Amino acid sequence: RDGLGFVMIGGSESFANGGYAGTPLDAIVPVAMSTPTTTAKLELGPIAAELSSAGLHHPVTDLTRGLGNNARAWSTLPAWTSFNATGGLKPGATALVTSTAHGLPLIAVMDAGKGRSMALCTDSMWRWRFSAQRDGGIAERAYHRFWSNALRWLVRDPEHARVRVVPRKRRFDLDEEITVGLTALGRDYQPLPHTRLRATLERSDDQAGHGVVSVDDFMTGEDGVVQHQYTELGPGAYRITAEA
Repeated sequence: RDGLGFVMIGGSESFANGGYAGTPLDAIVPVAMSTPTTTAKLELGPIAAELSSAGLHHPVTDLTRGLGNNARAWSTLPAWTSFNATGGLKPGATALVTSTAHGLPLIAVMDAGKGRSMALCTDSMWRWRFSAQRDGGIAERAYHRFWSNALRWLVRDPEHARVRVVPRKRRFDLDEEITVGLTALGRDYQPLPHTRLRATLERSDDQAGHGVVSVDDFMTGEDGVVQHQYTELGPGAYRITAEA
């Protein structure tokens, strides 16, 4: 809750099967844990996985990192061989991958206080790691890409922020107009139109005038982006932060 990341991975003693219902972990995991008496044991057998609409673009499950057909990439991967049934998504959580047969999350994520958490409701993803001889390494590369994505998202890598500040370039001449793009993304990492943003411009060096220079409120357009120009800024280093 203070800003770190947590992952619960499936298995015969995980989620509700391990008696985690009602524990402090139950409060931060993105899926609801039923009591052990009402939850089936770990289900074994081929589990058909389906990427959700949010999972298509979410940085955790974007195996192509925006450079290809993510749905096709997932469709070529081996089926998982186990499934932990849960009570479904918690309020505010997002399902990235679901079990086609059960309609329940296989991979889900959510914010937990200042941190983030992820549930992986299977214990068979490791099989991707050892499939190089079968598919030429496609699943093995997907395995490493998935966990690289997941860990970066869990620790709030700035590249995965949902409110982004993108200057047209890093250095500007004194008389040059400073153009900055502000973007707001939803939980599915799709653009959020008509969203209020507040941008704070401050000096970030030790020169005279250090501190807040301006605070501006904006509304994103249909594409979830708003452009703003700063003018008449003195020489020095500046930092722009934004919040939705």
